[in-house]
Amino acid sequence: MMWVMLILLNVVNPSQIRGRALILFDNLQSPRSYHIYPMLDVYHLENLLGHFRYVYFHKPMGDYQKGEVFNYNAVFYFGTTENAYIPPDFLKDVLNFKGPVVWFKNNFNNFQSELGIKLANYFGFRIDSLSYGYDVGGKKGFYRTVEYRGFKFRKWFKKYKNGTYEWDPEVAVTSILNPSIAKVITYIDWWGYGTPERKRIPNIIKSRNIWFVSGSPFSFIGVSTPYTIFCDLMHDILGQDHRKPPRALVRLEDISPIVPAKTLKKVVDYLYSQGVPFSMAVIPIYKDPYRKKTIYLHQTTDLVKVLRYAVQHGGLIFMHGTTHQEEITTWQKGNVSAVGYEYFDFDTKSPVPGDNMMWVYERMKMGLREFELSGLPVAGFEVPHYAASRLDYFIFGKMFELNYHRPSLYVESPDGVMYENQLFPYVIYWDIFGETLIPENLGFISNYLGAVRPPDTLIHEAKYILAVRDGIASFFWHPTLADYHDAEHFYGIESLKKVIKSLKAMGFKFVSPSELDEVREYFGR
Repeated sequence: MMWVMLILLNVVNPSQIRGRALILFDNLQSPRSYHIYPMLDVYHLENLLGHFRYVYFHKPMGDYQKGEVFNYNAVFYFGTTENAYIPPDFLKDVLNFKGPVVWFKNNFNNFQSELGIKLANYFGFRIDSLSYGYDVGGKKGFYRTVEYRGFKFRKWFKKYKNGTYEWDPEVAVTSILNPSIAKVITYIDWWGYGTPERKRIPNIIKSRNIWFVSGSPFSFIGVSTPYTIFCDLMHDILGQDHRKPPRALVRLEDISPIVPAKTLKKVVDYLYSQGVPFSMAVIPIYKDPYRKKTIYLHQTTDLVKVLRYAVQHGGLIFMHGTTHQEEITTWQKGNVSAVGYEYFDFDTKSPVPGDNMMWVYERMKMGLREFELSGLPVAGFEVPHYAASRLDYFIFGKMFELNYHRPSLYVESPDGVMYENQLFPYVIYWDIFGETLIPENLGFISNYLGAVRPPDTLIHEAKYILAVRDGIASFFWHPTLADYHDAEHFYGIESLKKVIKSLKAMGFKFVSPSELDEVREYFGR
């Protein structure tokens, strides 16, 4: 979409740009077609390109013009549809293009069927078939596990109590015909039931300037999925080797005017004693519309005093919305600060009624005014529940140097609005909305029904960040947990201590977002 490029031109300093990428995808059959789903993959990729300071343009493959690739430094093609039309001019241009070409899943054999290129002689590999996995009588199997840098990554698979499940079994099955030309970067192994012809097949292949990826790394994104492998390999694809020591970030979440000052101070004192810089997601106005209750940050003398103390002891404040809730609209459940949304209607997966530029701007000013009255510095912004409209995200990026959240991505589909958050293992200098993003990728410790995440889950997933050469392990923790001392709450502050200690033992060094080398260099500090 042209608006993506316009936003980037509006917020990116031209001197920061390292390259230009062309992204092509199989033609969408109609605006309400199931083939609209791959647009999420396009947005995911564009956000990753922001880490490498690339600007980008995307378009359907059917609109490709002869010679177009030569205006770019890198080319990406999402082959999501078998036997989709690919203009011969594109295939010919790829043969003469010197930059990297990343080809996802389908239609690579068109070089032979359309141009008569002998795959064995020129590329050294071919696609044999497309595996849809094994799914018979409730028994399932598919190509799932990928080893990379000593870690086993697994494609997402989840079965629910109602018998439904989530997975993406589609993988292009390839054969290496000439290993002197085609090098296997990673293999993928079969998991579960079924008897495939080969238990292990190539997953990512490098041939000449082409990187062939057998499936979508953006399907069911997670830290321990092959998505993280692709995030790291983008360094090799684009020729940017960002080697950094392992770093970690911790954010104290949902600090509203009702959080006890003594509770927060207890957590701050622990982190400071361990030499751990930290961030604080602060909600400046607490609202409970059911009880007609409103509390302003500047009125909470004790809490403000502790927040100032925290800033002096390694804390960095991020404004976490203005009220972290919205006056009751269609979502009638728990619309209280730190529970409700603010810039998003949960039921309709759409912006709140009345969302517009001036409304967002005035709301943000109201929140920032509370910090000004309290004498507290604000380093950046975190959107409540990681959900807002495209317009809102653009404004967040314009108002704050740093944003500390996962962006929301949307596409229209036959099922309604498809909505996803995207996590990152590293800093994103600009996302599709123009935001500079501090990564948060491990989630939080939770005892919520249906979403239990004990400390061991975060610790287990953190190790996968070590596979990324400039990876940052980042999680958040609710300081109100410090008031509990029972197993249900993972023994309160002991859960935080366990994660901090474990990440340090893995080799991660805790830093402040403002101290990241990437941030300092990008903003010229």
